[in-house]
Amino acid sequence: MYPKLLFLMVSLTATLIACRRDYVGPVSVSPTGQYGLRTTVTTSNVQLPSNDIVVVHLFDAQGSELFEIDTRASVHMTWHVDWALYGDTVILYSNDIGNRAWVIDGRKAIEVDMTPSLNQRANWMKGP
Repeated sequence: MYPKLLFLMVSLTATLIACRRDYVGPVSVSPTGQYGLRTTVTTSNVQLPSNDIVVVHLFDAQGSELFEIDTRASVHMTWHVDWALYGDTVILYSNDIGNRAWVIDGRKAIEVDMTPSLNQRANWMKGP
């Protein structure tokens, strides 16, 4: 009986682990060196509002997390996040909700309109 119980517990644990997977991207430093960003994704087979969404975490130069941006971009579509070539602007390419950009101003992100150069950078990030 004991081996069957052990097998059941291992199988249940493996199933629960398979139902939830988290992604944590590498830290990317802004062109000015003042900020860093990291993207995270939490997915599971349970439909919660916070699941399956790309989140951008912003850090100061010392590595302390300042805040996060809930992009509302679905992980089930193509997406990429990176810095603009100049300044402290985060760009999101999303096949789901369209391109978005945020200028980092101290402890907050201000969403800005997409300019032709920001759209060009976003489309470059997605690749061919």
